[in-house]
Amino acid sequence: VVAATSRSVLFEKLSGGRVNTFQLYPASAFAGNSKDVWISITYNKDTAVFCPVSDFFGFGFGQPSMNSWLLGVSNDTAFCNIPMPFDDQCKISLINNSPRLLNISYAVNSENRKRDPAREGKLYSSYTSVQHNKGGPSHVLLNTKGKGHFLGTILQCQGTVPGMTLFFEGDDSTVIDGQTTLHGTGSEDYFNGGWYAFPDRWDAAFSLPFHGSLGYSLPLCRSGAYRFYPGDKLSFEKSFFHSIEHGPVANNIPAIYTSLSFYYGESVPAPLPKMKTHEVFSPDTLVIYPQLTPTISWNGADQETLWAHNTGGLSHVYTVKDETILRFSLDDIPYGDYELLVDYDKIPLGAKMKVMQRQTELSGWIETYAADTSRIEAEKAGSMQRTPDHRTISIHFKTDGNKNQFFLNRFVLVRRK
Repeated sequence: VVAATSRSVLFEKLSGGRVNTFQLYPASAFAGNSKDVWISITYNKDTAVFCPVSDFFGFGFGQPSMNSWLLGVSNDTAFCNIPMPFDDQCKISLINNSPRLLNISYAVNSENRKRDPAREGKLYSSYTSVQHNKGGPSHVLLNTKGKGHFLGTILQCQGTVPGMTLFFEGDDSTVIDGQTTLHGTGSEDYFNGGWYAFPDRWDAAFSLPFHGSLGYSLPLCRSGAYRFYPGDKLSFEKSFFHSIEHGPVANNIPAIYTSLSFYYGESVPAPLPKMKTHEVFSPDTLVIYPQLTPTISWNGADQETLWAHNTGGLSHVYTVKDETILRFSLDDIPYGDYELLVDYDKIPLGAKMKVMQRQTELSGWIETYAADTSRIEAEKAGSMQRTPDHRTISIHFKTDGNKNQFFLNRFVLVRRK
């Protein structure tokens, strides 16, 4: 039991040895947006780990996600299988900064075999959380001196401007012993993924042994990922500097980046900045792109997609019939009350459309016909709810001869105060 606003020591050994694995149960005790329970691992006076428990075990934005071979959560048990050899003292503690009592079980597997300095470094980590502005510096994942090898990174990326997750176009850069050794081609490539925001590619959480996604949400404009280097480790003799951009050009996408990097080495890393609050960011404006939104069609609808506008996503042109209904899922939308805006094009073949939520009419009939094509970026469609019983919105249609199309760019939800 860890009392409110207190510290509890889970493991302490005053002579050399190694921690092979440790586990905490239930992992769900650390879930939530506040991230107010931290883990501390120290060797004598050196701090090897100091970060929120949820970030250490690869939670994605406050919820259990990662289940790698080395670290993560399985069956509501948080586990660490990364060996931690040490010379003298080692202590693992939990710091409960919350007002609630924390009731957990834990297990630590250790042995008396000391670290072999000729063959082994000590495990260290570097934790940072930064709100990056447009055009600011790249996000530093790790900056350390001495000899060692890099083990891996856990990263959570939260856009602060609604829209496409273009921050994930940022390249990684690795400088080893003062020389640029690697320069990547995009964040999803760095994490052994590719083609974010496309179905069945980088579009959801998945866990593989040494890399994976912590989650992906277009409405919330966020993604997270992890990658470990067990077989292709990056070794260094003097120094290691590892960073990643936030945006395709000159760090041009503002975002909050939270990262935890691991390495075996001789000493603690250079300190990196941390935000005053570590709560999960909750955006007030959410964008729903049709390309990743589960959609049901009633009474027939053909569709084609095209890159029509600078929205970051695909526009969808639906060819409909009288009384066609398109129903869009809100599963990725947090509970709350919202104003709904529709981003669409008026076109020469435009049909009339009406937005509904179940049996509630959100808008009247909206004319989408125009002799010349023009974009309507924010048609007010009315107020809506997201609750356990309100999980979708629907568009109903009326056609008139060949006026039987609807050109949808995206929906925008603005949270009501």
